[in-house]
Parts: sequence; structure tokens; C-alpha cells
Amino acid sequence: MTATFTRRIPDVYVSVYRFLKDTQYTIASTTATLEGHHGAVGGFPGLVVIPGFPDDYFKLERPTLGLVEEDETSSGGLFGVPRSLEDVFRFVAYGFVCRRGTDQQHRTYRDAVRNDLRELLEHAQDEGFDLLDHESKDEIGDLEVVRAEGRLIQPTIPGIEVDRYRFLVEFDVAYA
Repeated sequence: MTATFTRRIPDVYVSVYRFLKDTQYTIASTTATLEGHHGAVGGFPGLVVIPGFPDDYFKLERPTLGLVEEDETSSGGLFGVPRSLEDVFRFVAYGFVCRRGTDQQHRTYRDAVRNDLRELLEHAQDEGFDLLDHESKDEIGDLEVVRAEGRLIQPTIPGIEVDRYRFLVEFDVAYA
């Protein structure tokens, strides 16, 4: 007997990462990616989207959004139709804001990134996005966001700038 498998986990991870890093959207008359809309301004460094959790977030030099895949999960699905465990992939986008100036500038920047991330995920729920082969980057199907929720993370060391302006957005992705 011979079994044939696909590498679903790396394909889905690469697809979600590329979606967050490469999708362009328009605000007012400016079209750019998440990193582009939240780029360097006035001597402040711009946002970077990275795979995984930062090695040491206390040493971050610029605002960072780290994409982490959690365990696969079972979800109620849309309209009460259950999805199996193999269909749903849970991700967490951890946001860290630093080097933005005043307390108000940090909060405004954090909230703008959170807003745009939420809008991107809502778009992916309505329109879906490409499932890519993790090696060739060829399109091999479609994915959609089936659930998303976010929250601010309370600081553990309030004297550390990056610790005061953290947030996370947890979301589930499934085959469309």
C-alpha cells in the first residue's frame, strides 16, 4: 500500500504569511501593503511583518507583527456546518509597537495597525485568498478566514516601551 500526502501545514502557513505581507489595499487614495501603509515616517521606523514570534521582543527596533501558527483546531464553521479538525488552522498575529514617539503616537499607531489587520481579515473572510505551494509559490487552491478576534495585551513590565503597546489577533483559516 502506498499513501500520498500533501504538506498542508507549510502550504497554509506560507499562504497566510504572504497574504499579510503582500496584499495591497487602499486608504483614501494611497494603495500599499500593510508594511507600506505603516512605513517609516518622520524618522520613526516602519512596520515589519515577520514569520514567528520575535526572538526577544524587548530588543525590537521597529514596530513588528509576528505570525505564529497555533495548533490545528475544530471549529463550528459557517452557518452551523461543522468543519473537521483537518480543515481549520489557527494563527495568532502578535503586534509590538515601539519607537513611535509619545504615548499617544504609540497608541494611535497600534490602533491603526490593528484596524488595518482587522480589515484585511474581514476581506479574506468575504473574498478569500490564494493557497500557495510552500516550495514553488504556485497557486494550488483558495483559503478563507472563518473566525477572528483580537485584544490588547496587558503589560508585564510597564517601564519597557514595547511591552506597553502589545496586541494580538487570533484567527482561523480554512480551505475555501
